[in-house]
Amino acid sequence: VLQDVSAGAQWLVSEGLADPERVCVVGWSFGGYLALMSAVEEGELYNCAAAIAPVTDIPQIIDYSRLFRGGRDAMARMFGVGWGDHGRNVRASPINRVREMGIPVFMAYGTGDDVVPVAQGFEMYRAMRGAGVNMWVLEVPGADHSMTRQPDRTLLLASLEGFLATHLGSRPQPPR
Repeated sequence: VLQDVSAGAQWLVSEGLADPERVCVVGWSFGGYLALMSAVEEGELYNCAAAIAPVTDIPQIIDYSRLFRGGRDAMARMFGVGWGDHGRNVRASPINRVREMGIPVFMAYGTGDDVVPVAQGFEMYRAMRGAGVNMWVLEVPGADHSMTRQPDRTLLLASLEGFLATHLGSRPQPPR
């Protein structure tokens, strides 16, 4: 799946549909996980990465998912990693690879998220700060996984827009 994201970005650039100097990978939830791993493994393709409500620690989310009926199976489908292969799960976790992030990263999470434990956001922030990652982090008090309250969503989108403008420049004007 990570390779699909990269292949899509490369195709958009090759077709002239995206400016290679203005590509940012953005994702929410599992897509946020993919955005963070793209920053780790495919950072040369992107100018920045943005992750909203991302999974950052696979072993931790596996443990958490066991609390819910069908949760473990859902995680297996999403991440496609073996439950018994702790080493592989650790290596596939962005939190353990922050030192490999060479592009600016935006991360947002809500403290009321009951899908991805808020501890994942706290710990990822600490890890990125410790590694000196160029980052913007938005913590939205009480926001759920989908940031369904209008003020939460507005804050998120305004913050993301600021991050993108800073790292990609202002929006180009359409041709006349």
